[in-house]
Amino acid sequence: MAWIVNDSYQSHTRASDIAEEGSYKTTWKCYKAVCIASGKDFIGHKVKQGPVVIVDNETPRQVLENWLNRFSSFHHHNYKELPIYLYPQGIFRFDRKVELDKLLVYLAKIQPIYVGMDSMLSMLPLGRNNLQENSSLLGGVLDKDLLEILKTIDCVADLSIHAKKDSIQQQTIEDVQRRDAQSLARGHGGIVGEGCDTAFILKKISEFPDRACLAIFPKSRRVAISIAKDKVIYVELKEETYGYGWANFVEIDPQSLPPSENAEEVYKSIVDLSLGNKDVTSNKLVYQLAFSTKKQIKAGVKELLFHKVIVEGSKAQSYIINPRKDYDCNKEYLDALL
Repeated sequence: MAWIVNDSYQSHTRASDIAEEGSYKTTWKCYKAVCIASGKDFIGHKVKQGPVVIVDNETPRQVLENWLNRFSSFHHHNYKELPIYLYPQGIFRFDRKVELDKLLVYLAKIQPIYVGMDSMLSMLPLGRNNLQENSSLLGGVLDKDLLEILKTIDCVADLSIHAKKDSIQQQTIEDVQRRDAQSLARGHGGIVGEGCDTAFILKKISEFPDRACLAIFPKSRRVAISIAKDKVIYVELKEETYGYGWANFVEIDPQSLPPSENAEEVYKSIVDLSLGNKDVTSNKLVYQLAFSTKKQIKAGVKELLFHKVIVEGSKAQSYIINPRKDYDCNKEYLDALL
């Protein structure tokens, strides 16, 4: 099998993006589509250039075209100059032979190497055979239809899947890293188990209007992907102007990520409690942050230690503000925290 995107997407496989609502799934898919259609690197990885088809049941066409054109503009293209095709046959639903046949005819005509499908939830044949998202039969249906697509076209079929509520956004990076894709996807486990060979989990770190940053977790399932060795990829959406002009996703150093809410709350509490250089113990933090869980406090402390904003105090499990923070910390992170 040939790589469509080196180390991450292989031809003749099923992939998925799994994220909670509002976590840039559609934007991310448009970015991938432009990279593949133009032959430009996908966050530093070489791609095989070729036609792309997007089947989208959720996003208004003008919104899709706006993102496609903004990503294309970064590479000095109008997206309509690129081999990007928005499926014109209307809504597609799984387990409906007539609709699948229409899609297969269209794909056979275009011969895309990448098919982006958004989203699994909007493509369910609700009301028929009880195939709702929690149905035990759903995985088999997805598997059957996606394999039909791959029999017709040598491509990667990339399906957007909604995550369970609070399964990603409320978890730490380490927690998400340890979880498998099946446990994060909304609905029956067979959705990922039978309908996906590789998965990419998207966790929104921050969003507009400040900085739109994501943590991407590659999850290798049936197909080995070398990018999975990196564990977590951090990217930021760069724009010419907020909401307008060219746009591009770029990989960033985790040191430059904006502070999390947990870190902000812990930092404010340590400032309030330290009264200069006085040690602040974990017990005092727990008491001060009574509306936060111990897990949230621990995550905030770990992040601040990682960024060298705080250092360990003279007592066990105590902390103080790093007197050298202006020299030791990433300036972008520190400015956002202060």
